[in-house]
Amino acid sequence: MIIRATIILTLILCGMTLRAAPLSVQDILEIFRQEAATQEAIPSPPAGPILLWSGVGFEPLPPEDIQLLLNAGFNQHLPLLGDHFETAKALSKRGAPIQLMQGLKTFPIKDSDGHINQFPAQVEDSTDLSRWHAVGNLVRDRMTSYKERGITVNALWLDYEGFPFMAPTSKLLTDAPHGLNLHEWSQWRRQFALNIASAYLAAPARESFPNISTLNWVGNLSYPASPIIDATGQQTAASGALFFTHSNPYAYGNTLAYELAGLSPELAADQVDQFYQRLLLQHVSVDARNRAVSAPYIGSVAWVARIVRDAQKQDLPVMSREAYRESLRHLWLRGIQGMMIFNAPTLSQDEQIAEIQDISQIWRELSEYNSLIKTGKVCNFDIPKEGDNEVVWSALSNLSYAVARVTPVGSTPPSSIIINIWDLPIEISTPDPPGKTYQIWRHIGTSIPPTITAITAPVLRIK
Repeated sequence: MIIRATIILTLILCGMTLRAAPLSVQDILEIFRQEAATQEAIPSPPAGPILLWSGVGFEPLPPEDIQLLLNAGFNQHLPLLGDHFETAKALSKRGAPIQLMQGLKTFPIKDSDGHINQFPAQVEDSTDLSRWHAVGNLVRDRMTSYKERGITVNALWLDYEGFPFMAPTSKLLTDAPHGLNLHEWSQWRRQFALNIASAYLAAPARESFPNISTLNWVGNLSYPASPIIDATGQQTAASGALFFTHSNPYAYGNTLAYELAGLSPELAADQVDQFYQRLLLQHVSVDARNRAVSAPYIGSVAWVARIVRDAQKQDLPVMSREAYRESLRHLWLRGIQGMMIFNAPTLSQDEQIAEIQDISQIWRELSEYNSLIKTGKVCNFDIPKEGDNEVVWSALSNLSYAVARVTPVGSTPPSSIIINIWDLPIEISTPDPPGKTYQIWRHIGTSIPPTITAITAPVLRIK
C-alpha cells in the first residue's frame, strides 16, 4: 500500500528536491473562474462534490467563491480536528454540504490526568481497544459539536494510515492470535485495522448523523477469489464493507508501480500510457466487481491522480494528459460515485493546475449522465490486458438505457468490439483515438435491436 503522507519524505530520501509549493487559494479559485466564464453550472457527483487534497484552505470563503466551486461540482472540505465552525456555517448558508476530510497518523487523546497525548504513538498501542474507544469518543464529540450548532455533517472521508495499518511485522506478530504464519498475519493486520477504523471512526459518526457518508483510505472490498492488486503488484487481503458507506479505491499514476514493473524510462509514450491506464483501472474495477456481487448498497469514492512520484528513480515517465482524461471517463463508468484529487504539493504548479482542469472538465462531460452514475449497473469490470492491441470499454446501464465509453488501445486494435449490455451482444466499430462515448437504448418487448448514438463531441454546457 502506498502511503501518500510519506511521499515528501520518500522524495527527500531519494535526493529529490520538492518541485513547487502548493497553489494558493486564489490560484485554485482562478482556475474555476476561467471555467465559469464560458461554461454553465453542473451538478455535483452523487456521493458529493469533488475534493482537493491541497485545496482552498479552511478559512471562510466569500459566498460567491463557495458557489463558484459548487457550480463546477467541487467543494471546500474541512478537517475532522480543529475549530472550523465559522467556515462550516458559511458553507451551510450557501447550501454546500459539510465534507470532513483529513489525513491522520495519530489522534489527540486525553489521559487520566487530562493531558493530551497522540495515539497511537507506538505500534504496540494500536491493539489496545480501550484506547481506541477514546478515539471513538473524540469523533462523537466532534459530531456533537456540529449538531449542537445546527450543522449537518454530510461526509467523513478520512485518510487514517497510522498503526496498526502499517505496523511492521516484527512489532505486532506476537500480539496476533497464536499460530499465524506471516501471510495470515498480514491479513489479520489489515482486517484488524479496518475493523478499528470502522468501529471507532465510521460508526460514531453515523450515531450522530445516520445519513453521513463514511470511508477510510483503501477501505475496499477484496476477496480471495477476486483480490484487489495494489500499486506494488501485491494482493490486498480479504476485507469487507463494515460500517463504511463507501469504498475508497485509488487510481494513481504511481511511478513506483512503473519502477517495480521493470519498465524502461525510454519506453514509447503510447506504451507508457497503456501501462498507467491499466494501473488506474485495476483497483477501482476489482472493488466495483466485489461490491456488485456482495454489497451493491455500498458506494465508492476514488482517490485519483495523474502523477504520484513515489519511485526511487527520478527519470521515470508519467502518463499523458490525454490518456489520463480517457481513464477518468472510464472510471466514472465503472461504479464510482465521487472523487478526491490527490494534487500533491510536490508537483509543479503546472502539473497541479492540469490535475484540477482535467478532473473538472471530464466531470463536466460525464455529469450529463449523473443519474446513471448514481444508480446504474456496471456492465464491464475487465482490466485491459498487458501489451495487447485491444479495445477497452466501460458502461453503465439501467433497464432500458446505457452509456458506454469505447477506447482503442495499441497500434493495431481490432476493427470492432462486442460489448455485452442487458445480456445482449452489441457490436460497435472501433472509434478513432482517444475514443468515443455512446448512448444506447433498448427496445423492451420488441425484436428491434438496440439503438446506438455516438456522442461526437463532449457535452460541455457552454454558456
